[in-house]
Amino acid sequence: MKRRSFLSIISGAFGSCLISPETAIRIHEIAMGNADPRILAPLNPSTSLLAVESCGRYILHLGDPYAEPDYPSLREFIEGKGFYPDDDESARAYLEETYLAGDESEREIRAHLKSLRLELDNPIDGSERDQWLEWEYTLQECTMAAAFRYLELLPLKDGGSSEGERLGQVSFIEGPHPGSNSTYVEVDGLEGIASLQHRLNQLGEGVRIEVE
Repeated sequence: MKRRSFLSIISGAFGSCLISPETAIRIHEIAMGNADPRILAPLNPSTSLLAVESCGRYILHLGDPYAEPDYPSLREFIEGKGFYPDDDESARAYLEETYLAGDESEREIRAHLKSLRLELDNPIDGSERDQWLEWEYTLQECTMAAAFRYLELLPLKDGGSSEGERLGQVSFIEGPHPGSNSTYVEVDGLEGIASLQHRLNQLGEGVRIEVE
């Protein structure tokens, strides 16, 4: 066992986190299945990250990944696009961008406006829901993106030496392939999970990583 082991972090830049030999031994015991991954977790955490296994790696979630999304109302969705549904001119501009073909009569446009305003306080549906799920939800609102946004703000690397035995790697991923907006944090194996837990402990975050 080398005296200096580290947690390697990648997120555009490279860094490391020093870990004591005693902690490194405990992390290896976890990876070998000889210790519970929770032995490094705080006893009274303020919140939890859920690590879901996928092909030998773990995707982190902040919140319940199986819960139904909290869909915004149609009003909230439209206003998030920079339009104001109570204003005729702005509402028309939204309809022109979203629904209208350009050859509708004034009567048809007014009918669209009336239909739109009847739905303003209802959760989004149809094309608005599809668009929200593909963009806002995937990039910002889902539990994977929430974990990403939380962890990217933390100083996970501490300027430790890059020499030593790598215990784990945490990858911050946005758009893993063309056409994908997936935003998530991926951790290599239980060693990586335990190493990240150790670093969160050092930072005093009061977060427990639960391995599903």
